[in-house]
Amino acid sequence: MRVLILGGYGFVGAQLMAALSQRGHDVCGAGRDIDFARRRYAFWDWAEIDFADPPAPPRWAEILNGVDAVINCVGVLQDGGGDSTRTAHISGAESVFRACEANGVRRFIQISAVSDGPLSREFLRFSPSW
Repeated sequence: MRVLILGGYGFVGAQLMAALSQRGHDVCGAGRDIDFARRRYAFWDWAEIDFADPPAPPRWAEILNGVDAVINCVGVLQDGGGDSTRTAHISGAESVFRACEANGVRRFIQISAVSDGPLSREFLRFSPSW
């Protein structure tokens, strides 16, 4: 199975990539700092995805071509330093949900989510039609 792991060079994402690779899955990672990802984990394929400027539909189609499952491990704990909890957990997650839906990817696992509060209710308002 080909699995795309968003946030693949982060703490959780890298562990999942290693575990799934060891079990024979074809994994590819995605993140906003593709140069860092390739330096740190040169043996995996990488796609550049930044939820602050999510890919347009044709680019999503290219990234998701042949992908059987997506695991979203993108996580931001607080706003600042270029990070946005809203972007990571709301608009970015919605972008990848919609892209999976449009491109026939029917297996999706969301690892990162916001804690209880206004953003969590906003996060829960959307879901794929499948």
